[in-house]
Amino acid sequence: MATARTEDLSTATRETGIAPREIPRDLVPAIAVSGLMAVASLILNRTNPLAGLKAARFLNLLLGSLLTGNGVGSERFVHPALRLLQPRSYLEAEQAITRRYPGTMLALMPASVASGLLVLALTPRRWGRSFWLTLAGTLGFAGALATTLFERPPNRQTLQASPDAPGAWLAERPRWDRFNRVRTLLEVGGWSVLCLGTLSDTSGRRK
Repeated sequence: MATARTEDLSTATRETGIAPREIPRDLVPAIAVSGLMAVASLILNRTNPLAGLKAARFLNLLLGSLLTGNGVGSERFVHPALRLLQPRSYLEAEQAITRRYPGTMLALMPASVASGLLVLALTPRRWGRSFWLTLAGTLGFAGALATTLFERPPNRQTLQASPDAPGAWLAERPRWDRFNRVRTLLEVGGWSVLCLGTLSDTSGRRK
């Protein structure tokens, strides 16, 4: 039984380039922190709705900022620099980066969308400018999450490609670049609109 389980894990690692236990290691902390902050927002909302809304907005902007900063940094600095490497080194570097992403992103991307929905649920004025801006920003991050589904086949190809023969991978790489650019633009747009939604929130202000 133990031998069969070991063989299954080895097969999964060869096929994806990622050891299965590495994903939970990165996934659990991100889910735990996001979940605790969301629960705290709901608890605050029971006694102080304004404080609950502010806590939810903080969580939403924190997650959105992490994702957007990662996307812009990767698009603007990391991947352009890697393209200057020799093909073998370029592939090996992209494989190393791709192995680091799944666990964290499996938590942060859905959590960013969920935190936007939490803000919408706690917003008292659901017909005001802040509500609609927050909705638009949340949809932007939902679009970014959906785009990652199109990136999965190229990511799998990256992990399975042989550094000794990177030609086929190089030929397909521009397709991943296009998806990544679209995802980054959605994140930047979504984050910008979420910030505008926060700035336009008049909850708790004196009239």
